[in-house]
Amino acid sequence: MRLLMRNLGLVMMLSAFSTSLAASRGVDLDTWIETVLTPYVSEQLATHPRFVGESLRFVVMENGNPQATTNLLALHIRDRLRETAGDVPGIRIAWQPDNPHFLRGPEHVDCTRGEAHYLIGIELTLTQTGGLMAELHAFDTEDRSLVAGFTKSWRGSISSRQYRQFRNAEVDQTFRGEREAPYQKSQADLLAAHLAHDLGCKLLRQTEAEYVLLESENEDRDSSVANVVELVSNNLMQYRALQFSADNEYANSVIEGKAHQIDNDLYHYWVTLQPLDAELPSLSASAYVRLPEKFSVAEVVPYAENPPMQSDTDIIESLSIVELRTRDACRSFAKCLALQISSSDDAIVFFLNYQLDEGLVRLSDLSCVDRSNVRVVTTDEPRQFPLPPNLLTSALWSATDAWQLEPNLDTYYAIAAADAKAARALSQHIARLPERCSVIPRPGLEGTSLRLWTRGLVSIIKRWEPVIDWQTVQVTNVY
Repeated sequence: MRLLMRNLGLVMMLSAFSTSLAASRGVDLDTWIETVLTPYVSEQLATHPRFVGESLRFVVMENGNPQATTNLLALHIRDRLRETAGDVPGIRIAWQPDNPHFLRGPEHVDCTRGEAHYLIGIELTLTQTGGLMAELHAFDTEDRSLVAGFTKSWRGSISSRQYRQFRNAEVDQTFRGEREAPYQKSQADLLAAHLAHDLGCKLLRQTEAEYVLLESENEDRDSSVANVVELVSNNLMQYRALQFSADNEYANSVIEGKAHQIDNDLYHYWVTLQPLDAELPSLSASAYVRLPEKFSVAEVVPYAENPPMQSDTDIIESLSIVELRTRDACRSFAKCLALQISSSDDAIVFFLNYQLDEGLVRLSDLSCVDRSNVRVVTTDEPRQFPLPPNLLTSALWSATDAWQLEPNLDTYYAIAAADAKAARALSQHIARLPERCSVIPRPGLEGTSLRLWTRGLVSIIKRWEPVIDWQTVQVTNVY
């Protein structure tokens, strides 16, 4: 019997759909909306017992689901249906963010309209023949089912104007504040009113205690929505469920706001009523908002190849490249080249190498120890420190006290510290560089990593400026 009734109901729905579709043929879309669709909706809402005293929401659907992003033609039809419903006595249209009436104060806010029991949806689809199919349905959000017998449909050709509207994508502002339809930066007042509506309704529903508000310093005072908390507070001041105290001693809660970045310029803004009393629950409301980043146009300035650092200390008297004549110096039968340094004071010296296309490394001897190699140079006694075998062949070199971040030639650096504490600070920092101890190039620091490392070196030099010095040697014909 139950199966028979279900089949009978299905047959009746199909029959009604066929009759509705047949009746729609031969009239254009605008005529059908004016003479068939809107009168049908008015009659159903006025006479159908399921809609009496219930909250309704008008939406655009796709595959039976409400859509935040749709097209201009569908939104025009939806708006006409909503206007028609507004003229039907006893009909309750659910609160929606695009409705300007919710900005008029609590006497115009009905928190019972926050959730819609029924969705009245219009759905438009293109047919295979290039025409348009329009369908109207009512959806019960509690039963998750279509309302039987509530349907109208139309199929036919549309004008070029209507086709352009159908192809014109548009955001449904009744979804404003949701992820697919965020508020814009210029709509801080609307965002605040939305949040105050949601938070105010939560305040009116709770019965545990009365919140006495003390506004806190908002973390986002310098952000694009810095005034949202103040605007929310001003809106909530009209709600009887919330009080404000001029005396901090009597306040039991604070209101706070925070914008969390979701993706690029999309933020999820939360406003929270935070109790100072642990017995009260926290209440919060949220909405999405777009906050485009501000970018400044680059200022045109004369280009100068100034090095990031310049040595003003005179610990290192000279740095040069020399050829060592003894074979034991480099433990190789090949030509042995070395960095020669002379100093005006006893100092500990570190050697670095900027390799073209490879980056900055620290130089070590053939032992390839993990820690930074330190060499000691004494006053007025030149010392030679061999370079890895075959590193240079017939190098042409020039010395300078300038430190360039990314030079255009292979460069060797000698950093001298005439203080033990300064030398330890340098050793720890230089140890972060990759080590090179052979003729084979070693990938070093480049780009951002090199800039960050150099920034740390600058800090150490500034800290120990009187007892740290450096010089550099640039070479050509490096193989």
